[in-house]
Amino acid sequence: MHRLVRMFLSFIEIHEGSDLTELSTKSYTQGEGSLEECDLAVANGLGSFIKQVAEQ
Repeated sequence: MHRLVRMFLSFIEIHEGSDLTELSTKSYTQGEGSLEECDLAVANGLGSFIKQVAEQ
């Protein structure tokens, strides 16, 4: 499980070009009809969130 999470996060980090502590998720309107474009960010960074989940 740990390896899968690390593999997934490393792909996202390369794709976004960000550090895991500053990683954010972006949702675009393409293919979503008339929904507004939005930027959803994890307050403490996605890396911190994943570490907290893994520790539990």
